Formats: sequence, structure tokens, C-alpha cells
Amino acid sequence: MNTLTWRLLTAEELTRVYLNEMRRDFPPTELKPLDYFAVLPACRAAGLGAKLLAALPGKEAGADAILIEAELPEKADDPAMAVRRLGFYARCGAVDTGWTEKLFGASWFRVLTLAAPGQQPMGAEDACRALADCYRRVIGEPKWRQYIELYRPDGTTAQLL
Repeated sequence: MNTLTWRLLTAEELTRVYLNEMRRDFPPTELKPLDYFAVLPACRAAGLGAKLLAALPGKEAGADAILIEAELPEKADDPAMAVRRLGFYARCGAVDTGWTEKLFGASWFRVLTLAAPGQQPMGAEDACRALADCYRRVIGEPKWRQYIELYRPDGTTAQLL
């Protein structure tokens, strides 16, 4: 696997990956609709995930950063896996903002950022404000405020937007 190619999956391919791969690799409390970064088991531990993640910001034209939600080890069903994921993102250059989020009353995540090529790392509050804006645009104003809770490093709730 020396050549990497980005392409959109067909609806059938995406459904197959979700049903066959994501259900295996993510605990039910973390599994959300089709929005993941993952590498198939047969391709793991060879640096492919790091190469793909490094290339991702350049695939999003005009993006300052990629926002990453990684499961919080203290609240994870599999704390060791959550620690490994955080380590992977850190090795790839992602910066932990120190902020956490609780999604839909059940799952807890760390908020990380990965700067796009040529960009400075995004500030923690700006990153969380952008994340809140993503949720607001995707699920709507009343629902994002009801189901998404963002917390500063000191544990206080953030009222963003």
C-alpha cells in the first residue's frame, strides 16, 4: 500500500463499512451515524492511519483545522483503547484542547484539533466554538443545546454561540 487515493464511497460501500467494520471497532455507546476515521484491521500498524490523517486537512479546502472527538478514557467502555486512540492522534500532531464534551447524555469525548497545512494550531475556545457550530448546523439549534455539553478544562460548562 504505497499509493493513497482519496475517493468518496458509494452508498453501498459506506453502508457495508459501517455495518461490518464500525460495529466491530467502536462500542455501542460511541457508535454514531457514519462519521469516523478508522483503518481496517488488516491495514493497521503499518503507518497507513497516520498517513491518511496527515493528508485529511489538505482534502478539506479552506479548512483551518480538523476537529477530532476522541473517547475520554475515564468514561470509556475500553479505557485502554481510548488511551491508544489519544496516543495515535497525538503522534499525528493533533493537539488536545483540554476541553471535554458529553454527547446525547451518554458518551464523553476529548476535543482535539489537527491544524491544516500552513495553519497555526487552533485555540481551544475557537475549536470548541467551531465544534458547537458544526453541531448547531447539523442537528439544529434546539437539539444541539439539549444534547451537546461542552466543558472547559476546569470543568465549568461552556455556553458557546
